[in-house]
Amino acid sequence: MKRIAFYITLTLVLTLKIVGQNLPVEVISTANCSLKDGIYLTFEMFKKNEPLPFSNIATEGNPNSLNFILDAMSSRSIFLFSSNVAVNELPTSSLWGFCKDCSIYVNVGGLFFLLPHRETLSRIPEKIPEKWFNDKVENSNNASGSEEDEYYQTFEEVELIVDLRTGITSRFVPEDLILLMASDDSICTDYQKLSKRKQKKRKLRYLNRFNQRNPLNL
Repeated sequence: MKRIAFYITLTLVLTLKIVGQNLPVEVISTANCSLKDGIYLTFEMFKKNEPLPFSNIATEGNPNSLNFILDAMSSRSIFLFSSNVAVNELPTSSLWGFCKDCSIYVNVGGLFFLLPHRETLSRIPEKIPEKWFNDKVENSNNASGSEEDEYYQTFEEVELIVDLRTGITSRFVPEDLILLMASDDSICTDYQKLSKRKQKKRKLRYLNRFNQRNPLNL
């Protein structure tokens, strides 16, 4: 009987572990989260936790559905009701981001990316074509050509970091990381002492160290 009880317990533990690993990010991140659902027209709205409700989107559909929200954000523009019942058209590329079920989606050059972790320096898991990021984000005022052509014309990719102190998206490269970590002299100095090769190899380690020592304060 003891052996049977042991195997039953072991099976339950393994099952719970597997289920936990398969939970979507937005479910895991809801623990101890006070973020409101809605659209952040600006980064200041994110910092103040004052998003515009999804129900203000002037279109048919269920504003509580993630698919509805993603479809709306994938269009070139979005129609929003204002407080005086007027309808305003805004390009989705002008929005800072949105929040759904405590998951934050940040706008990067007109595309919205999920931030798996809310940290001072939050890394975007997906890599972005470098030329597209340069044209659409770093030099947005000088971008030319169609978005599709800009996006697919290069295989060079870059990792990105969102600084949730400022709302600014930067490349996840040693040069930019040094600037982002400048507020912590100890970590920044240690990182700068590394060779260029080790800076590239250990950038994630130092990013995690910085976030642990400098937790996000909103």
